[in-house]
Amino acid sequence: MCSRRSRTPTAICIGRWLAGSRNTPFPNWTFRRATTSASSISAATGGHWCIAASRQGYRPVGIDPSLEAMLTARRVARQLGREALYVVADSRYLPFAEGSFEFVYSYSVFQHFSKENVKASLPEIQRVLSDGGQSLIQMLNSYGLRSLFVQARRRFREARGFETRYWTPAELQATFDKLIGPSQILVGSFFTQGQVTDKHLFLRRHRALVSASEFLKSVNRRTGLLTTLADNLFLVSTKRRNMDAPARRNFAATTFA
Repeated sequence: MCSRRSRTPTAICIGRWLAGSRNTPFPNWTFRRATTSASSISAATGGHWCIAASRQGYRPVGIDPSLEAMLTARRVARQLGREALYVVADSRYLPFAEGSFEFVYSYSVFQHFSKENVKASLPEIQRVLSDGGQSLIQMLNSYGLRSLFVQARRRFREARGFETRYWTPAELQATFDKLIGPSQILVGSFFTQGQVTDKHLFLRRHRALVSASEFLKSVNRRTGLLTTLADNLFLVSTKRRNMDAPARRNFAATTFA
């Protein structure tokens, strides 16, 4: 759950905690709720987005299947003086009541999941969202410029283990529409997942990629012509209102049929 301090805000972060040094980057949390009493669940890569959410007045909840990762994340949050709750959990079986949260966020997590596991996780996100709640989830585009290079380098074989998986925009649209609700595709970045706020930590050649990505994003905002070539896409999905449990089970059954 995530509200302002007066309402004990909470956000859930699903992903790998990347323990780092004092230079570990913590991104800017730029998301805002429509009301101060709203709840939200944020699925994100490890503790980084949890710390970022905490800095904006949220009380984050981090999720990861690794106990060690969650203990590390908790220790870092305490060292930084930030409120955060970390839970060992599986995104396919979220340990939260139906309709608990208004917002879900995920970055650089589901791109490593098999498509079957992504499709098992999305109904759980839909379940814990409140009616009209939204999710913002990053995925990799099969047609992205760097994505095509990576796929070609491994000869377009099926991904193994923790390797990245790629989806076509049409496939993403259909899957998220079905499993969460009406969805919109937005451009995340080109070439790299590096954030502008982290740019000073990169090697020079990687900084150039971040700059190139920002330039192409600005072009796309004006023209809308480059979405298909973006490597990282965001799916903004809104939970359908008033979907009861039997309807949701039937919804999932028809999806996986």
